[in-house]
Amino acid sequence: MKLPPLIIDSNERGPLHDAIIRAAERQGFPIKKEHLQGMGDYKAGNANIECKSLSDLFQSSHSGHLMRQIENLDANCERVFLVVHGDIAKYVAMSKKQGRNISYSKVMNELLGTFARIMADFDCHIYRAKDYSVAAMFIAKLHSKLHKPASRHGARAITRVSTNDVRADMLITIPGFGPELVDKLLDKCGSIEEMLFVESLKKADNYECVHKYPILKGYLDHFRQVSKNNEIPGLLSFFFILGQASIPYVRIPVGGSNLDPRVSVFWIQDTRTGKSASYQIIEKVLKASGLQSTDYNSGNDAALVGTLVPDPDSEDNRNPDMMVRPGILAGRKGLNFDEGSVLLKGGQHNENTTLFLQSALNSAGTGRNILTKHMARDSFTVKSEVSLWITTYPPKGIKEHVLDKGIFQRVLTYWRHWTLEMKRAVNHELAEAVHNKPEFEVSFDEVADFFNGLKTNLKNRVLKLSGLSHLEWQEMSDDDRETTTMSIMDNMFTLDSSYIPALIAAVDEYYSLVESMGPEKQGICASFIMGLQNYTNVLAHHMAMIEGAWKVTGDHIDMAKEILFDLYQNLIQWLESEVKVGSGGSEKKKMEGFWRDAYNRSERFDFDDHRGVNWVKKSEMMKAFGALANLSSKGSINDKFNAYGAKMFKDTREGVRVYVKLRDDYINKPKNGGGKK
Repeated sequence: MKLPPLIIDSNERGPLHDAIIRAAERQGFPIKKEHLQGMGDYKAGNANIECKSLSDLFQSSHSGHLMRQIENLDANCERVFLVVHGDIAKYVAMSKKQGRNISYSKVMNELLGTFARIMADFDCHIYRAKDYSVAAMFIAKLHSKLHKPASRHGARAITRVSTNDVRADMLITIPGFGPELVDKLLDKCGSIEEMLFVESLKKADNYECVHKYPILKGYLDHFRQVSKNNEIPGLLSFFFILGQASIPYVRIPVGGSNLDPRVSVFWIQDTRTGKSASYQIIEKVLKASGLQSTDYNSGNDAALVGTLVPDPDSEDNRNPDMMVRPGILAGRKGLNFDEGSVLLKGGQHNENTTLFLQSALNSAGTGRNILTKHMARDSFTVKSEVSLWITTYPPKGIKEHVLDKGIFQRVLTYWRHWTLEMKRAVNHELAEAVHNKPEFEVSFDEVADFFNGLKTNLKNRVLKLSGLSHLEWQEMSDDDRETTTMSIMDNMFTLDSSYIPALIAAVDEYYSLVESMGPEKQGICASFIMGLQNYTNVLAHHMAMIEGAWKVTGDHIDMAKEILFDLYQNLIQWLESEVKVGSGGSEKKKMEGFWRDAYNRSERFDFDDHRGVNWVKKSEMMKAFGALANLSSKGSINDKFNAYGAKMFKDTREGVRVYVKLRDDYINKPKNGGGKK
């Protein structure tokens, strides 16, 4: 069958236009130029196609032109397609060269929001291509498919797709969203709107630093084989190792003090989900890189700090000289704290342990990372430069410990709950791995070589700046090396002019997460921001070290902030989910009252069918509830709805929107919880 011509708007120019001409020649269908009068850039049968590069999309979206275009197409055309082409990472890189402070995650979030708005308001298919050549291939194939006699979507048989098809089509354009995941999300959430209220789905591979630095992706591939479905802790573990590799050489000046490059992690997650297994690969890399590692399970103060013992070389056996036998917190090493729940229990021993750990995490070179042990007749001190890898299941009352104990201000806290579906998926993956040896693009030896090379580069930099030889450095005491490192820290790295503005912007983004909170919760959550700012500086310097640069830029800040913003948002969601506004029945009554008030504050909609009147948009009610309950995290709001609100409402769908209505037995129910239930 000879295909009819693909119509191209007479004003269309550029590389996409040229690529489509070439695709038409290859596939053997004609091209016709015609003025489409604002009804898209291309027309295939009765399908009108509007094409946008990423930059065009965002520019037209910000001006409001995009929505007017789509509205006009939807009102006047039988079928509408929006084709968006362009690589996000390249778009971000180009934007930064132009002086714009953006990140991969920010662009992805805006893109998803734009798609969601279009799909929620209009009957429009969206296809996202990585570049204009793929977009051209799609348009050519679409033209062919729409006119095949065997196709149920032939030019004369085109009908509008169902709501499910529209939602799925939009979601599948997002990297990492396969058909199975999309089906599960739609089954769970019902609409794209509601997906905005569930936890972030970002994978470690979507962070810009993983795109930019192959060694990070290579390390993560090894981590994934040991600890399944734990990519974010895997990413953090890389920086955990890098911190130990760089601490002999790097100090970051801040005012009259300094930060050191260590990264410590407190990982809270369900049992038997890969937390303990994770340290297998961490320890292996540490040892292959010439770095120390040890485990802590239990022990007294002597095991942590050390104790005094007789010097075997003492000449007086009756009254021997004493020497310090250092504990596991002394010196430089990665310390695996495999069951951190002990830190969250009462008792003097655990309190002392926590205080020692807090002191150990104070910045090296400040004098505050010195641990003192007082004994009956004497006392001694040890210097600690450990990095802590702490894991625990979520015990009862953990929220209070996170808020009350200073150690959580010094570590990166990651919380995650594993659903039954997640556990099943991991079991399936493990089953498929039997007798199936993985292949790696970056070998384990290459990972170890990276960290060994990093140490050499940093050491050579210190020697160059200090004027010391390798032999002189080798013969130095640890204290003298520390003095040398401190003396050259102002020159070890330099800051690009983009660094400080990017850091201020990052801090402002952290504060944006708590601005809408009430005073009490705002004060609690904002107390973590100083630690986040410190870690933003640290991880930015890590990014520079990974690429072997001595100038730290705003791009390095953006990559650090992208990770830390998500961790902070996750922490807030978890803390909010644990917040109780009362005990027992009072919590339930309070929450039900908030949901009823949120419903009453939302705009009412009536349907002309059996569904009747007084429906409200669920998304609008969820936002109103967040304001009433003083919750800023959409995930937290969703958790409260599942716990208290779901039983109060019935729902229906109109297009892609979800509407809810208060059930009859809750309409007249008093806010104090009395009445018929």
